[in-house]
Amino acid sequence: MDKLAESYLSSDQSASHVLAWSMGGLIAIRLAARHPDCVKSIVFIASTPKFVSPDNLRSGIDFEKYLALKKNFVVNPAATIKSFQALQVVGDENARSVLKQFRSYEDVSSQNMSELHVGLELLETDFSEQLSSLACSKYFILGADDAIVDCHNAEYFAQQSESEWVSWPHIGHAPLLSCPQRVAEQISSFLQI
Repeated sequence: MDKLAESYLSSDQSASHVLAWSMGGLIAIRLAARHPDCVKSIVFIASTPKFVSPDNLRSGIDFEKYLALKKNFVVNPAATIKSFQALQVVGDENARSVLKQFRSYEDVSSQNMSELHVGLELLETDFSEQLSSLACSKYFILGADDAIVDCHNAEYFAQQSESEWVSWPHIGHAPLLSCPQRVAEQISSFLQI
């Protein structure tokens, strides 16, 4: 993960705003923790610093659902990816359109399955303490009906880390696909651009 975070650094090392969707939030936290001078702010979209936890305390997704997903991924990765795409649109008022977008962008046969497995395991790391220690400004855009990131738990971490946040009803895990104009306007407002 550190190599991935490092790869996002620009060559001139000037401070940047970071936009992070879902698991990308974990990478953004790591980047800002390792290179605080390079990150002005982080906008988290449908993300949480704690995706899973065996005790489900403040976690994004139920641990048993996560374990089933992980187990199914080993048995049938292609079918699991399709199921995960469907899970991402649960609760979204534009579910059909968003799922269609996911399916058009994702060629399951071209995915590196070992990298995806590592990504699943990364979700087991709790980054909430690192989030709270970040000096940069932070903003969360959350779907109130997200089936992957429990909105109330994500709001808790936003509050604990003195971050701003907004949550929208009838939006699932992909607000950037469900309501892109609204997301862009929210980001512009947060960044005051």
